[in-house]
Amino acid sequence: MLEAGVRQFTPWGNTGEGRYVVIAVVRYLAAHSPTKRATLQTADIARRLMQGCQLHQEAAAS
Repeated sequence: MLEAGVRQFTPWGNTGEGRYVVIAVVRYLAAHSPTKRATLQTADIARRLMQGCQLHQEAAAS
């Protein structure tokens, strides 16, 4: 994605359109890069599942 963004930016240069390309690449990469917190949450969920714990309990029927 980064390489494609650089290739698209090159003909436009530092213009409004070129900056839109860079912004789009940055937003895409940020959206697809988990944060440290999200990574830790994923590891915690995997650990709990491996131990046989339930993640969610259904509400009791009223």
